[in-house]
Amino acid sequence: MTDAKLVVDIKKELQKKTTADLLKIWKANKRTRWSDTAFEAVKQILAERGAELPQQDPPTTFSPEPRKKIKDLKMPLWLTALCIILPALIIFFLGMRMILKFF
Repeated sequence: MTDAKLVVDIKKELQKKTTADLLKIWKANKRTRWSDTAFEAVKQILAERGAELPQQDPPTTFSPEPRKKIKDLKMPLWLTALCIILPALIIFFLGMRMILKFF
């Protein structure tokens, strides 16, 4: 189910790689980096070069990171202190200023 022209185009680029490099690509089976068409091209090149295909590792697939919950987000201590202390100081000094105006 691969496009023959696309396989030929990919083969042209992959021909530049050494057999050892192609064997590493084949064995690693990184499906997040290489398409099925690229693996077909690698397989054909290795067959043309007379290389024996090793068994592939289990394919790596894309798995997005799970969404973080609000409770999992941690704020640095200095930022927490700043968010609490700074408003408290502002309120304190504004209050003191208002008190001193009356006396």
